[in-house]
Amino acid sequence: MPTTVQGTIESTDRWHFIAKFPIDATNTYSFTGSFEAVVPNLTCRQAIVIYEDLTALTTTATAPTKFTGRVGPFDVQLNLENGPIIKGVLNASVLSRNLWGTGTWSQY
Repeated sequence: MPTTVQGTIESTDRWHFIAKFPIDATNTYSFTGSFEAVVPNLTCRQAIVIYEDLTALTTTATAPTKFTGRVGPFDVQLNLENGPIIKGVLNASVLSRNLWGTGTWSQY
């Protein structure tokens, strides 16, 4: 059965974002991504990640995780090639567009 964890998504600029998810009391996983095209700045304080196995929230140093998805006008969804889905309701509306790019998972 899939696991769902609440978190946030925030642009760091129009090409990059970071999604953070506190998996348990001591571990937070973050997905730092790069869009292949300019995307409006976005903030999502009500994001979730859905995954089948915690090992899906890892990335090897030599192989970033590819994603596709869509943003706007009121929500965002990123479908990671290895299974997890990151999605949520935007704090402010943006123009709709398709998304694609790569990212890496880290744990702290």
